[in-house]
Amino acid sequence: MHIGPFRNMCETTDLILGFLTKNNLDKTEKGHKEIYLSDPKHTDPKNWKTVVRFTLKE
Repeated sequence: MHIGPFRNMCETTDLILGFLTKNNLDKTEKGHKEIYLSDPKHTDPKNWKTVVRFTLKE
């Protein structure tokens, strides 16, 4: 999960990709999906929560 403004999302995806590489896990797609849990209209950007999902090969 990414917590913070969208401009810092690359840091989170880099951490996840590093974890996947270290653990020999392969993605099925090039990209990822994001699920936004916070409403940017009512939440301070430093508290935005976003689920970052990669689909993995079995």
